[in-house]
Amino acid sequence: MELPPLFIDRMRIQLDAEYSEFEESMSTPSPTSVRHHPFKSASTIEPQQGIPWCTTGAYLTERPVFTLDPLYHAGCYYVQEASSMILESFFKMLPPSSSPRTLLDLCAAPGGKATHLLSMMGPEDILVANEIHPNRHGILFENLTRWGNPQVLTARCSPEQLASAHPERFDIILVDAPCSGEGMFRKDPVAIRQWDMDLVSQCANRQENILQEVMQLLRPGGHIIYSTCTYNREENEDQMERLIRQTGCEEIRPDMHSDWGIQPSDRGFRCYPHRLQGEGLYMCMIQKPMDHTTHYAGNVRGNGNRHLGNPAKPPEMVHEYVQGDRFNWFLGRQDQWRAMPGNVLESAGDLIHSALDIQSGVIVGKRKTPTVFIPDHALALSRICHTDIPKFELAKEDALRFLKKETIPTSDPDSGIRLITYNGFGLGWAKVVPGRLNNLIPHHWRIRMSISE
Repeated sequence: MELPPLFIDRMRIQLDAEYSEFEESMSTPSPTSVRHHPFKSASTIEPQQGIPWCTTGAYLTERPVFTLDPLYHAGCYYVQEASSMILESFFKMLPPSSSPRTLLDLCAAPGGKATHLLSMMGPEDILVANEIHPNRHGILFENLTRWGNPQVLTARCSPEQLASAHPERFDIILVDAPCSGEGMFRKDPVAIRQWDMDLVSQCANRQENILQEVMQLLRPGGHIIYSTCTYNREENEDQMERLIRQTGCEEIRPDMHSDWGIQPSDRGFRCYPHRLQGEGLYMCMIQKPMDHTTHYAGNVRGNGNRHLGNPAKPPEMVHEYVQGDRFNWFLGRQDQWRAMPGNVLESAGDLIHSALDIQSGVIVGKRKTPTVFIPDHALALSRICHTDIPKFELAKEDALRFLKKETIPTSDPDSGIRLITYNGFGLGWAKVVPGRLNNLIPHHWRIRMSISE
């Protein structure tokens, strides 16, 4: 691997005697790791080694073809870089709350840290997962749909829009800031080619602006968890030091076991590939002073909540697909029904009805005829899907054929809608007709890879 000469010079100064070990680690393969869903805890991936700083994390001895594992499509695990999972140590330092908390993942795509937050937060807490870039927002939405937690809202807003519309609204804000990507050099040759000091300066300026907006968004006494996947101080410690100096924030430091290899810094903690099985990462947590209030002077601009639809009472057949009865129901375009847990509307009504582009509720499905209801793919993956729904379990080969949107033959004499499962976990829906399963997987969710690959 040919690293930029100026990067090498800077890292030699930064790491001193450790640089040779760092340089050697950059030529070794990146470890493969996953984080299991706490409510879908099943996997066919073996063997595994636990990640010490994440209770649901695991290293794999080799990288499988995840696309060809039905449990990946069922949302049973998330493929995530191990260093990023130190988020758990920071989250455990947050004080308990007697009331529901509202969390914001400001730069949430592709969804690794957002799904991790959903796994750790309380049952009444709400997460707003935000990503302003349309393509990346689409990837985020798919990963959150696969994770299946109804306590999440997805947003496509700039930090300025959010701060203008909802100042001091959030209790915890995760800022996984856009950065120069030095910590990804081992995995991403493009990051090496793009790197120079102009990029570092541009990223540092952008991060400073983002953090100024974040301070507007954070309630007094709230917490910011800041992270990057880069090594330089300009984008890491210097950002935290400036914010602490300007605002009076206090750093909160979790206990990191010395044998984990996570290196404490003067502000926050660092992960280096020669010290642990993971890529480069920086993370720090600070708390906003209780007496620090801000008043945002911007203008609220947004596209309006065009996703939710109007409150309405659903037909009885819809209730058969949803577990529980404490839901708010909304009827949107094309007769599409959405269900929202009652506590979500109670805690986040201002966000849900915001003028901004914020999407909420689980898409349950739509009524095709007065007697036929077609459930949505999102419901098959959601934790609100009724456990007594008629199911059709498939072996792995047929499950992959189903995920490719192929027709599956069957001798089942009964007709009707079935939840297709693998190892008991939902993959999607099919309609049983004589001799076959009519596949209801949406086209954009289907596997496009050959099963033999």
